[in-house]
Amino acid sequence: MSAVAKLLRDSGWQVSGSDQGFYPPVSDFLTREGLPCATPHAPKNIPADTSLIVIGKHAKLTPEHNPEVRRAFELQAQGKARIASYPDILNELTQRTENIVVAGSYGKSTTTTLIAWTLAHSGADPSYFIGAIPVDFQANAHKGAGRYFVLEGDEYPSANWDSSPKFLHYNASIVVLTSCEHDHFNEFPTEADYLAPYQELVRRMSAENLLVACADGKMVDRAISEAKCRVVTYSGGDNPTADWFVSEAHSAEAPQRFLIQRREAGAITRSIAITTQLLGEHNRQNIVGCVATLLESDALAVPQIQAALSAFRGIRRRLELKSEESSVSLYEDLSSSRPKAVAALHALRQSHPASRIYAIFQPHTFSFRSRQALEWYPGMFAEADAVLVFSPPELRGLASGEMLSHDEIIASIRAGNPIPVHVVRNAEDILDTLLPVLKAGDVAAFMTSGGMEGAISATISRIVQEFPRQ
Repeated sequence: MSAVAKLLRDSGWQVSGSDQGFYPPVSDFLTREGLPCATPHAPKNIPADTSLIVIGKHAKLTPEHNPEVRRAFELQAQGKARIASYPDILNELTQRTENIVVAGSYGKSTTTTLIAWTLAHSGADPSYFIGAIPVDFQANAHKGAGRYFVLEGDEYPSANWDSSPKFLHYNASIVVLTSCEHDHFNEFPTEADYLAPYQELVRRMSAENLLVACADGKMVDRAISEAKCRVVTYSGGDNPTADWFVSEAHSAEAPQRFLIQRREAGAITRSIAITTQLLGEHNRQNIVGCVATLLESDALAVPQIQAALSAFRGIRRRLELKSEESSVSLYEDLSSSRPKAVAALHALRQSHPASRIYAIFQPHTFSFRSRQALEWYPGMFAEADAVLVFSPPELRGLASGEMLSHDEIIASIRAGNPIPVHVVRNAEDILDTLLPVLKAGDVAAFMTSGGMEGAISATISRIVQEFPRQ
């Protein structure tokens, strides 16, 4: 929603908004961009001269549950304002551009940002819409003058009144598909339910379109089986089925150096040396997806891509190093599903092989709270030395029989991970647990899609104070 607000402002609209609550990095972005956001929701938040009201997809954003939404629908009934979902807005904004839509259960924010950054760094001035805050961009959205519009595509329903997947509205001419691993159990109870939106996205692509699909991604082969457009595949390793792949990886630490190659009819036709500040095998995969997309579409030349990728510093809350002033390495990661959490810890273990890794984890999303997530927890923290489990929020939207209790989550983590498991409820609990055992060279990783009720910044400040870099 913050990105859509920025795009509307770039298009000449006067924009304000509201939310029940918000926190960094989005709150910092809104303040920096001068986009006012009131809290909490209330009818008075809607200016008298409003002509367009964009409403997000949240279980409580209905006239029955939210007085501000109720007022919005009253204004629409009176002919004074139009209500739209943010996919509706993106549909309108992508009518005259060549649209690169990045979709998948993980990796899409980083891959979207990589493609947009590489185009921007090379002077192409793309438009972009990213569901995260990039380090290198001023904002997570921009309406450019170039031919390309790069969008992070979400499979989730568009609005409470529109069940169609968001990414079907984005007029895709190029699709990058990273993975179709089952997620969002509250909305997609079965794997088939989750796969269906991706299959529909692929079916809608015409012969002149391009589909760039990750050969490593779970269920991607099923998603693309009915494709009528040109399909190229990629891998973050040496997957023999992939057209684009990594043949040599020289370092797991930053900077990573590796070789990307193109295979055609069994022969190697291109070899491209890459240097990146990003950590982990999962980011090698994201980078190969970016390179394959830009070269297969003839958008840029190899030297432009190499220069941009070597300068790229990542996005906020994706294994983001939070302080270079501490002898303890402090990271924050938006670990909103098992695959993302496992990939983050694997990257940290590769880059810090001799360090003790403390995972501070909050099961924040609906998926982590769903009863189906019990199978996610065993082995999830295999590459950590201890895990601190922060109390989950009081999420609503799942029936009582579908939702895990805090005690069930703790029991599943303890049963499936033979490491110390601590229960923490605030910054004081985290510090009481960590400070007696931390030492220089250790790693602490905050893993949540939420804010841990302010505990992240408070904990980091204290650890930096106690463990300054010598």
